[in-house]
Amino acid sequence: MGIRSVAPLGGRSASTVAAALAGRKANCEPSRERTLTTAFERATRRGDLAIRTLVIAYTGAGGIFAMVATAAGLGGAWAANYAAGGSHTAAPHLFYLPIVLAAVRFKWPVVLATAVTAGLLAGPALPAEVSAGVQQAPQVWLLRLVMFVVIGAVLAFLIRGRPEPLRSTMQDSLTSIRLLQALQRSQIEVHYQPLYQLRDQQIIGLEALARWEKSRRGGLSPDEFIPPAERTGAIRALDQHVLRTATAQAQRWRTGLDRPLRLSVNVSATCFKEGNLIHDVAAALDHSGLPTHALELELTESALIDNIGDAVEQIHQLRSLGVRIAIDDFGAGHASLGYLNRFEVDTIKLDRSLLLRATTNNRAHDVLAGVTRLLIDLDVEIVAEGIETEDQAMLLRELGVHIGQGFHLGRPLPALATARLLENLAIDLP
Repeated sequence: MGIRSVAPLGGRSASTVAAALAGRKANCEPSRERTLTTAFERATRRGDLAIRTLVIAYTGAGGIFAMVATAAGLGGAWAANYAAGGSHTAAPHLFYLPIVLAAVRFKWPVVLATAVTAGLLAGPALPAEVSAGVQQAPQVWLLRLVMFVVIGAVLAFLIRGRPEPLRSTMQDSLTSIRLLQALQRSQIEVHYQPLYQLRDQQIIGLEALARWEKSRRGGLSPDEFIPPAERTGAIRALDQHVLRTATAQAQRWRTGLDRPLRLSVNVSATCFKEGNLIHDVAAALDHSGLPTHALELELTESALIDNIGDAVEQIHQLRSLGVRIAIDDFGAGHASLGYLNRFEVDTIKLDRSLLLRATTNNRAHDVLAGVTRLLIDLDVEIVAEGIETEDQAMLLRELGVHIGQGFHLGRPLPALATARLLENLAIDLP
């Protein structure tokens, strides 16, 4: 599996190691900031004619040139925001230029991608107001992202005349705003689904899952609020909430029960690709006191395949903290087997689709058996998801799979109900 040993923390805190791995500083002299801010505000006021002229020339440009120009516009706008001192200046208006250019030259996907990229560059990619070092509130940059997306969608609609993407984009934006409001109001709960040893059904760990209870006003199922949050970038705030809440709760249980307990936390592709995950993890571990080896981060295939080189480096850094890494939903994608030897992972979680018909269909059985044999040979821990019957649990035991989760074994429970479950059942790590 290509698992390499990682250096221990050596008494250093997780945040210290994270800072050493990816220390970055942003400094800006106040006088320079004021000068640049004035210049950008003046350029914004006087730039209308230049922008109109550029748009006219741009509509007749070739596709590659137009794409490069759009990307350059995004990069230039980000650099201008950084140099000007942050989003409190007039510099964010420069992001409208690449959005307008994309709208007059490309179709819906590129226009919306440009608008979303602009929102992310003006938000998470510019994490602090350079002049003051003040962290941007999620609502601030999300509202700016919504504004960029809506303007891009309206322009594309006026030019292309297709309302469906506009409605979808608006719905995603509204759902994400509601989600951020629910987070502020403590309406997003963390539920915990037990992971069991299949041989004796002892609990060895818990998977943390975000739940927006429908009993609460405006509550939605995960399938209804997570995909829109991923598309708009609001998923970062949700991931941070689950990580902080779950690590603190798991440590309280470990201390109160005086027994080992492993915590699994899902990481969205968006947060993983941003590159700041190591800092979020280190901060959560330091705040909660949870041992690094007790935390396992679950990554999906979509988080890994876009840039394998960066993914390999990030995984190595995370394992240097001491946390465990799992690939989630293995078998659901199209490229899993091709990169198994590239990543340092501790656990593979089999997607429920591999198990669904394995007890009733010979071909499905053979596929599951072949996958488990391969993973056993690679010496990684296997966890089966979606166990719904005793026959499935029995088959997994026969195939050498020792850990599983699913409705047959235990459903996700709120923290209070999970505490009662842990008090009543023996807990043992393999």
